Amino acid sequence: MSCDKKSVYSQFDDDFTENRWEKTDVRNYEFTITETGNYDLVLDFSHVYGFPFAQVPIKIEMSGPDGILFSENLNIELRKDDSEVSDCSGDYCDMQQEIFTKRVLKAGSYKVLLSNEFDHEYLPNVLGIGIQILSATKD
Repeated sequence: MSCDKKSVYSQFDDDFTENRWEKTDVRNYEFTITETGNYDLVLDFSHVYGFPFAQVPIKIEMSGPDGILFSENLNIELRKDDSEVSDCSGDYCDMQQEIFTKRVLKAGSYKVLLSNEFDHEYLPNVLGIGIQILSATKD
C-alpha cells in the first residue's frame, strides 16, 4: 500500500478450525469513519501453499450510514498461469486484493460482511481473512 495512506481500520481473523472456512461462517467487521473523505477497502487472505483452487469465491457486502453501499460476488485470484499470485514464505501465503480505491465514505458507522461462496461445506486450507480501511485523502 502507498505510504501516503493511513490505516483507519484493520482486522484479520485467523481462527479457522483445521484451516477450514465453513460455508455458514460469515465474517463481520464493524468500524467507524470519523471524517468524510476518500477511502480504500483492501481484502487480506492467507492460505496454505499449494492451495488446490486458482480462485476463491467470496461475497462482500458493505453497509454504512446511508444503508447498503454495495453487495457483490468476487473471485480472489490465487494462481495465474500455474504460478502463485500470493506472496509465499514456506507453507504460508498472503495476498491482498483492493475492493475499491478512493471511494468517498461519509462519517459514520460501517459494516462489512465476508461470506465464503465455495460450492461445498467448507473452503479448505484457509489460514486467515480480513479487511483494511485506508484513508486515501492526503493530509
